[in-house]
Amino acid sequence: MNETAYSVEVLVAFDNIASVATALNRLSEIAIRTEDEKLKKALGVLTNLVSAMQVDRNETLQLTHIDEQRYPDIKKTVVAIGQYCEKLRDSGHKEWEILASRAGWHPPH
Repeated sequence: MNETAYSVEVLVAFDNIASVATALNRLSEIAIRTEDEKLKKALGVLTNLVSAMQVDRNETLQLTHIDEQRYPDIKKTVVAIGQYCEKLRDSGHKEWEILASRAGWHPPH
């Protein structure tokens, strides 16, 4: 699977109406499978924030619509991850191209 597909999976998980626990499980599975270190780190930060803020794991919601007044840091993190994933999705690059570019590789001219 490529990073574009993982970014789409993240966006779908954010938009699904599910318990917080279910959403976090889906995101953790994506973090395990992806090679994108930025995405892994961001998903880990989100998981830690949810734990630290003591969000009810049985609460059913869409992460994209989490209450910004109650959970401002979680909302900011979800928005940032969402924007990152949208950028990856819209770039259409393959996983190896993204990883190689981050390592300093550029296509020959």
